[in-house]
Amino acid sequence: MIAGLAIIAVCVVGLGLWASFAPIWSAVLAPGQVRVESNRQTLKSREGGVVRVLNVREGQSVKAGDLLIQLDDTVPRAQLDVLNNQFDVAQMQRARFVAEATGQRTLAIPPELAARRSDPRVAATINNEMLLFTTRLQAVDGQKAILDQRLLQLESARSGLNLQVESIAEQIRLVGEELAGYQTLYERGFAPRTLILARQRTLAELGGRRGSLLADITRNQQQAGETRLQLAQILEQRRSEAATGLSDAEARLSDINPRLDAARASFEQTRVVAPVDGYVLNLSQFTIGGVAQPGETLMDVVPSGSPLLVHVQIRPADIDEVRPGLIATVDLTAYARQDKPKLEGEVVTVSADALSTDQGVPYFTADIRIDPSELAKLPEGMAMSPGMPVQASIRTGRRTIMSYLLGPMGSMIGRSLREQ
Repeated sequence: MIAGLAIIAVCVVGLGLWASFAPIWSAVLAPGQVRVESNRQTLKSREGGVVRVLNVREGQSVKAGDLLIQLDDTVPRAQLDVLNNQFDVAQMQRARFVAEATGQRTLAIPPELAARRSDPRVAATINNEMLLFTTRLQAVDGQKAILDQRLLQLESARSGLNLQVESIAEQIRLVGEELAGYQTLYERGFAPRTLILARQRTLAELGGRRGSLLADITRNQQQAGETRLQLAQILEQRRSEAATGLSDAEARLSDINPRLDAARASFEQTRVVAPVDGYVLNLSQFTIGGVAQPGETLMDVVPSGSPLLVHVQIRPADIDEVRPGLIATVDLTAYARQDKPKLEGEVVTVSADALSTDQGVPYFTADIRIDPSELAKLPEGMAMSPGMPVQASIRTGRRTIMSYLLGPMGSMIGRSLREQ
């Protein structure tokens, strides 16, 4: 019996010594969840609409440019088509008016329209303006041809009149010489006066005919001048009409451009695409036919490789023990596997003020950064992802088992003495 008591005494003493000197870690337990350290990309629906295509689910990995959600685009597409057509017509009209204003005989198609000529609507716009250009050019050419022909006729008539004037001038010279000869003979008494009078009458007739021809030449020249003026007016009218049309086309383009940009942006808003490589969080649409409200957040896209933080809640009673730089052990409570490891991290921030839950329970927050090398401990099929629940154990210091056991008792005695 004495031996048994001795053994018990030794055990008690040994246990007491061990409890007095063996250190253990004291820690603060804090629940929380995994969050992304860097800013996530929030995708919103600017104008809202009915979901027609849904290619994504919560947590899905996506590539930049992937179509995630397609909203109904019937109205935006119709508006965009109308404005695109108006813009194409105005562009083609501007090209036609430029060609007409500068007197070109061929119509140069704008490169942006030529590149889309396989589109039936664009082809129709091009063909319509080219037909109008050709028709107007042919009309002007027809008017010019008539006036040019008239000028040729007037030129030919004037040449004939000039020849007649020259012929009459020669006749006047010859008759004048005859008159001079008869005048000499008459003075000598060898010729009758009637011959002189006949030649004088002939000269008068020739002079009258010459005057009439000169008047005809003057009228011919006036008609030629009027014809040239008509020709110049036709060309000037074409240039003036083209200049006015060009100004109108430029004004229409200036008016359509901003509206086209707005319609294009509205149409693009119906296609929700991934801005970066990453994965989807906080998806708000889950079914085709669902309605997205204007300004509604559709989802967040977290960039691939973004550092992860563990965001935990600290009880107000424990906040005085938690500070940046402390080491924490994180348990991924979402996994029930026996082989899951504990991940170590470091407290990087602690909130300066308390927050409250929806039920009014106060708490402080802390962020724990997990070293990337720790993630390599996770077995295959296990990963730490945003939104995952965790339980963190924040090491606040070392203490002996004895102080851990007697600490609450000392606190109670202290409070009791203060109350007395």
